[in-house]
Amino acid sequence: MAKERLIKLPQTKGEFKISGLATGTKKGDKFFNNKKTKKGVDMNLLSFGVETNNDSTVYVSLNGMARDEVFFYKRPENKGEKGTTKKVPWVDRYKFNEEGYKLIGLNIGITKKLSDKGQEVNDNKMLTEFDACKQIGENLQDGQSVFVRGNIEFSSYKNDKGDVKRSTKFVPNQVSLCGDIDFEKEGFEENNTFKQVIVFESIEMDTEDKEDPKARLTAKIVTYNTIETAEFIVRNKALYNTFKKKLKPYSSITVWGTISNKVIKEDASEEDVWGEENKFDKVGGTSIRELVITGADPSSIDEDTYKEEELEKAIKALKEFGEDATTTNGSGDDDWGKVDDNKGNDEDDEW
Repeated sequence: MAKERLIKLPQTKGEFKISGLATGTKKGDKFFNNKKTKKGVDMNLLSFGVETNNDSTVYVSLNGMARDEVFFYKRPENKGEKGTTKKVPWVDRYKFNEEGYKLIGLNIGITKKLSDKGQEVNDNKMLTEFDACKQIGENLQDGQSVFVRGNIEFSSYKNDKGDVKRSTKFVPNQVSLCGDIDFEKEGFEENNTFKQVIVFESIEMDTEDKEDPKARLTAKIVTYNTIETAEFIVRNKALYNTFKKKLKPYSSITVWGTISNKVIKEDASEEDVWGEENKFDKVGGTSIRELVITGADPSSIDEDTYKEEELEKAIKALKEFGEDATTTNGSGDDDWGKVDDNKGNDEDDEW
């Protein structure tokens, strides 16, 4: 059961959509693992990558525990009315089959079946997080073309030295096989988009990297029970100027853009080639992940909800309860950047 929420500010939610080639499924326990929690409850954990182009891989992760019950939902017959929810014991989650009810869970379609017309289609299933991890862990293979959508989760923690380490997770609520993806095919368009509500703090030019002109936008993200600090990249000069001139600190706004996660490689030196270890193109073990903002919605600007005093009040409430609150151009373009690409490119959007 989720703990009671300590702050009353609305969450600033984010979502992502990516398509690409699955990778990392051969990594054993790092891909899929089952373990017991401290209380002896079964837990499944899943982590894999999606190559969205030859140079970038977005990693998604999911975990879920066995629980006492699940919920099924039935849509209302008439528009404007409330739907119906039924609570079902965990052990009966596969047996419950009342007409019109669907499990509240994740949309998983990574195996195939024949349709009534004899066509090969995804065998789509609604599954709990626990069962989705197992279904993907047993069936997904490297190189398969997949469409993944889900939520962005920001968090942070302090390491042994007291340094704050920030984390951005991409947690799927849909994983589906899709049409074959070929990065070299003429007309290939990368699908690696995100959309996020942020509480704007500041934006400044990065003066250190002369070869890659860009600005760094700092924002607050309000989660269920924390207030996180997040950084975004802006490479569009006009958009940078717009943020700089038209956004006040503590204003919320909906932004969107692309996800990039590039591995840093070490170049070989001449002596390395003949030395004890071949360093050529050796992966350095580090990568650069960027959430690059390409556009924003000026009609979404809210200067009232997340005022400085409201954020400070929330941070104070969290600290009183022992929480670490702040582990803290053409074709549709205008001053606010490109149109929201996150609205399209759905695979199996019947979900």
